Amino acid sequence: MLRSVAKHAETPISKWPGSAPAEVPSEPKRDKAAITVSIVPVHVAVPGRARLHVGALKGSTEAERLVEWGLSTVPGVSKATASHLTGNVLVYYDG
Repeated sequence: MLRSVAKHAETPISKWPGSAPAEVPSEPKRDKAAITVSIVPVHVAVPGRARLHVGALKGSTEAERLVEWGLSTVPGVSKATASHLTGNVLVYYDG
């Protein structure tokens, strides 16, 4: 019994017999190749908020998650909501 415990003490929990794999945060798949995307300001009259149209966003739930995740890492951006239905992104920022 002690040998079994000692063996598991040196083994990562994810490799223990009968353990489920560790959950990894859902992060969009990213390709290392760069792509060119059309981004057009739609409405920027309200300070601290901008609505942008992103050409590659419409119809792509993967792009929706990627845009939201990417903008959430930008300093000064407090929230970004993308829509694959409209192709627009609403960005709230400090300003």
